[in-house]
Amino acid sequence: DVHTDVNDNQRRVGTLSTWDLQGSYTGFKNFTLTAGVKNIFDTNPPFTNSDLTFQTGYDPSYYDPRARFVYGSIRYAFR
Repeated sequence: DVHTDVNDNQRRVGTLSTWDLQGSYTGFKNFTLTAGVKNIFDTNPPFTNSDLTFQTGYDPSYYDPRARFVYGSIRYAFR
């Protein structure tokens, strides 16, 4: 971790694994339908005492504060 704990011992930050899933369907002429989920299991980040950014409690360079995120898109190709 960036800072030591209250007893001046070096802290270790736990690991973080997230799983994402995305799929596309192209069964309609000139259309592509896409849907996905980021962080399927809604895993929370490990605690860190870093205060190098405006956020504290976790490192925003490794974790998205929106947690689980569902998205979709429709694309049309002019041919």
